[in-house]
Amino acid sequence: MVRTSTIFRMMKHKGSELLETALPFRTTTIGGLKYYYRRSDDPPQDPKDFAGGGREFHDKAIGLTGEVALDVGANIGSYALPLAGKFKSVIAFEPSPKEFQTLEKNVAANLLKNVRTEQVALSDFTGEVPLYVHRGGSSSLNSKHYGLRYRNSIMVRVMRLDDVPSILGKIDFLKIDAEGAELAILRGGMKVIREFAPNIGAEIHCQSEIMGGKCMCATCVFLRGNGYGLETIGGLMTPTQVHWVWAVPWGSGEKH
Repeated sequence: MVRTSTIFRMMKHKGSELLETALPFRTTTIGGLKYYYRRSDDPPQDPKDFAGGGREFHDKAIGLTGEVALDVGANIGSYALPLAGKFKSVIAFEPSPKEFQTLEKNVAANLLKNVRTEQVALSDFTGEVPLYVHRGGSSSLNSKHYGLRYRNSIMVRVMRLDDVPSILGKIDFLKIDAEGAELAILRGGMKVIREFAPNIGAEIHCQSEIMGGKCMCATCVFLRGNGYGLETIGGLMTPTQVHWVWAVPWGSGEKH
């Protein structure tokens, strides 16, 4: 005999599925910008909540201006949308079809004509690979990332940053949040880095390895070896450890 509580839970779950299908999006406004987000997801957080808390680098990014900003791992646009008001053009890269659809809705809702969206993952090679998607919405090119069991995978395009076509202007800022692919993305963008020396904000998916006051993880060592001074903004323990790094070319006056 099925309990009434079990039937109620089943009906509630079915109702949520129907609502998600009929009305998949909610909306919120942050910093004067309209954001759509999936009904099944948490609402996007106000970047001001992160400032000074050792999480992310919204406050630093929004203080920049320039010609071209690249948002790698754009998700629904929490960086790309405000950057559009600071740069002549923004290119937002997001491989996940679900997040990409939301990103496009957000760009259109805010009438941002200077934001170009690309449904592609960046790495140090070109081709097609599986993108592993977790039930909670997170995704990664690495099936073992986070140590989670991914519910499914979808094939996505992959390319090198150096091979992205039609980038018009000087690349002044590169933001990377790619669930463990940050070092491969940098390796695939060495032509861009050497030519333009953009400021770089990177979410690095490993433990910060501090030695002599400096982080010695592979990504930080790579950035220093290619002419960057680094500031480790903070870190956080999620299913794996992450830390946020702000990288600027030598001579800019930032920390090294």
